[in-house]
Amino acid sequence: MASIMERLGVDEDTPIEHPLLSGAIENAQKRLEEWHFAQRKQVLSFDDVLHLQRNAIYTLRQRVLLEQEVSLLITSGMHEVIDSAIEAFFSDSRPPETWDARALCQHLSGIIPFTEQLISELGATVPSRQAFRERLHEAAEEAYALRAARVGSAFPDLERLAMLRGIDVGWTQHLQAIEALQSRLSQADTSAQDSLRLYRDEAQILFKAMQRSTQEWVTKAVFQTSTRSASTSSRMQRRQDKYSKSI
Repeated sequence: MASIMERLGVDEDTPIEHPLLSGAIENAQKRLEEWHFAQRKQVLSFDDVLHLQRNAIYTLRQRVLLEQEVSLLITSGMHEVIDSAIEAFFSDSRPPETWDARALCQHLSGIIPFTEQLISELGATVPSRQAFRERLHEAAEEAYALRAARVGSAFPDLERLAMLRGIDVGWTQHLQAIEALQSRLSQADTSAQDSLRLYRDEAQILFKAMQRSTQEWVTKAVFQTSTRSASTSSRMQRRQDKYSKSI
């Protein structure tokens, strides 16, 4: 108030109802309200981005809870893990003779239990990226079928548990990354419009990265989780989900 009166050149004895003071106060209040409105609008726009991502994750989780095509979700994710690895190791920016097929196979064998024989076979040469891809997909399907046969009747529970854990872990980490992104943008010297555009773009990049890491985590868990721990954890998860639905 004192600064407003000083700028207007009026003394402290001037009544607050004075037209000059009233107009200045109204303008200052209007600018403040507009600023708060812009801030709330930006927050709502930020929330809209996360809301869409949250819906996608919750819809996926609900499918798993209702046991809708869980095996299909896992095998599809397994194939996408392979495709992502091929894109990373067999980059178009490098000549094919520099592609390290054995390194790719060894990387994937830490997720999918490929045999040493397969690694040696595929690591020797790369006839074409498509042929290599098809052979890896075929080997992954064989490994998946073998795992299902060995686990037996407990395999659906193991798959379901792996999916639920992977979704929950991935989403929690994604929320932490989004919080860090919001904090960074709030401190950046950018306009509200630019901040929202950057947020949308980077939030989408983070979401896709979370989906890829979740697929990899789930694929690895399906092959490596012990059946005993899977059975115990699945019973606990079912009780928890039943309780969650009842409240």
